[in-house]
Amino acid sequence: MLLLGAAACGLALVPTHLLSLVCGWSLGVPAGAAVAVGGTTVAALVGHAAGRKLAGPAPLAWVERHRRGAAVCAAIAAAPAGRAALLVGLLRLSPVVPFAVTNTLAAVFGVRRGPLLLGTLVGLAPRVAAVVVLGAGLERLAWASPEAPWLVAAGVAATALSVLGLGWATRGALQRLVPEEAADRVGSPRI
Repeated sequence: MLLLGAAACGLALVPTHLLSLVCGWSLGVPAGAAVAVGGTTVAALVGHAAGRKLAGPAPLAWVERHRRGAAVCAAIAAAPAGRAALLVGLLRLSPVVPFAVTNTLAAVFGVRRGPLLLGTLVGLAPRVAAVVVLGAGLERLAWASPEAPWLVAAGVAATALSVLGLGWATRGALQRLVPEEAADRVGSPRI
């Protein structure tokens, strides 16, 4: 399951949340969390390798449109290993930044594998573990008639607030760690 999940997530065929949910449902919390965190971490390597081989000219067009994002990528690539891992972890912590895009851009900008793996492990672990816990609690998924509709509404509201709050906090941390003037110094990524 680990290798299949890692390959599917790394090649952007399956979202990491699905791997986490299935691991929780099928393996329970401790084993499911270990497999899901391991799978998403290995998936980052798969995505990084695929991004290096298949990226083409699309990232260069992205750099021209998104100077701040390019500055973050360049800062990660140029940072010492510990700081690079911290920056990758913050990106992974954000629910807004897509997993596969991060892998591809990390490859294109020359982010080293070690910081990518460590940042992925630390940044995705909380979210992966939370989804594993949800998956472990599923007996079956039945939305037809929820027993407490207010509970579903409260869960949706709490999720939306969490996603917005986490995205806002991560964006603020990244802006403090990557100075704005770095966006002006962004060069072409290494391909």
